[in-house]
Amino acid sequence: MSFDAFLNQTCTITRITESGSDRYNNAEVVPVVVGTAVRCRKTQKAMRIQDPRTAEWAFIHADLVLFPGGTDVLPGDELRIGSQVWKVGPVLKRQSMMDVHHLSVVVEALNAS
Repeated sequence: MSFDAFLNQTCTITRITESGSDRYNNAEVVPVVVGTAVRCRKTQKAMRIQDPRTAEWAFIHADLVLFPGGTDVLPGDELRIGSQVWKVGPVLKRQSMMDVHHLSVVVEALNAS
């Protein structure tokens, strides 16, 4: 199976941007849709982390969303996959020999069940 066939979901990417200031001179923020119908796939991955205080290792399950290389997604963006909304954490670029093959994005659930 090719990687393109593996991306069997679509998502909407929303970015919060500043649009000036309000009457109290605070920054106004507006959600802007960066991409619609972006091909993606949400998956889970077991990750091993080490507690710095006790030096013990623990396994956690992290939610990841995979995108094709070149997708415009940044930490702090919101992803909507169906009715679920996720907040983007670190973006991990997976490189092949010459260019970025795909992006792995660690996400945190905002309203997912």
